[in-house]
Amino acid sequence: MGLLKVITFSIENRFFSLPSRYVKEIIDNDKGIMTLFYGGKALKGIMPYEGDLLSVLDTAFLLDIESKNEPFILLCKEKKDDIATGLTISSIKGIEYVEEEEIKQSTNNEAPFISGFVREERRGKVRVTAILNIEKFLKHASGKIQKVGNLIDI
Repeated sequence: MGLLKVITFSIENRFFSLPSRYVKEIIDNDKGIMTLFYGGKALKGIMPYEGDLLSVLDTAFLLDIESKNEPFILLCKEKKDDIATGLTISSIKGIEYVEEEEIKQSTNNEAPFISGFVREERRGKVRVTAILNIEKFLKHASGKIQKVGNLIDI
């Protein structure tokens, strides 16, 4: 196997990672989000990016985490996989490299968008990071967004 380059972030002291190939930009505020009249809690709104309007998802809500502050946005865009969205997060931990053989595969059928977990111990403290499968996470999100007629696009 090999190394997987990931962007690690947190939402209220819970850690998550996305493969770095999906993260195109990190925005350190949420001021560019335009709210919408549809979508419910799952959809924070839309924001302009490279001439397009991207949906911005409330990641904490979609992960069922109580969160008061999500000032960062991860912009995920991958033409090959037809992915273009923003995810709200609490903080960025950084770029990390994970040994693929150290990833423990997820067996949680209620969270199929988590592909695995990495357990790390530093200075006597244990941190468990969930690795998100962005395609499955967006499918999960589309089921949570309140639809108004045919208005939906994530």
